[in-house]
Parts: sequence; C-alpha cells; structure tokens
Amino acid sequence: MEPAELGRLLGGAEGLLGAARTVLALTTDGGSAVGMMNLERTNAEGAGFSVVVEDAWQGRGLGTALVRRAAELATEQGNDELTATTPTHNLRITRLLRRAGLRPTAEIAGGMLQVRAPLLSPAGAVSGRHGVA
Repeated sequence: MEPAELGRLLGGAEGLLGAARTVLALTTDGGSAVGMMNLERTNAEGAGFSVVVEDAWQGRGLGTALVRRAAELATEQGNDELTATTPTHNLRITRLLRRAGLRPTAEIAGGMLQVRAPLLSPAGAVSGRHGVA
C-alpha cells in the first residue's frame, strides 16, 4: 500500500461518539502495510467498520482476522453490533463476516448495501484469535 493511500485511508482520528480505532496488518520483512481495519462507534449500540486488504494478500485469511479483531474491539467497547455501508455489488462483506463467526444481515437502502452483524459475548466464538485464519 502506497504511503499516500495509507494516509488517506487513516483519515480523521475521531468518531462520532468517541475515538476511532485502526489496526494495520504489516509484513514482517520491512513493515509494508498489507491490510487495515477501521472501527468507529456510530451510535449507542453499534460500531461501523471497514476492512481493506492489498490485492496480493486477499484469500489468505487476513480480512477474516481483521474482522475478528474489529469484533473483539467493538465488544470490549460495549457495542452490540458491527455495521458497514458498501456498494451493492460488494456481497463479499457478508461472507467475510460469516467466516469471522458472525451472522450478518443486509439490506439495500439508498442505493447502498447496509450490513449489520450482532456481536457475541466476550466468551463467544469471535474472541480469542488474532492470527490469520
């Protein structure tokens, strides 16, 4: 990921109801960013999230690991669900959430896909794995 693109994706540090969290996935041989997850509390119950993985690193479980980390952080912050808004052609987000152990629902609203995934309790299937699946 180019430094300019990484800076653009990191954007602002404050969410609507508190500090946003960003997790970067770096290579061990020089620290190149190959994936990123943003988490932002959007209301009293939910946290919006986004995940991006470098093309060459897709299909290796990195996105799933980043979503699991988003779920863990959101649960620690007291959120009840993860939410995302994406173009309607991005149905991969629901598969990614299912691979991470969540049960997403989706609907099209305003020409965008609105995704919601209830979070499990800290003892649920989402917690405990930070590595690549």
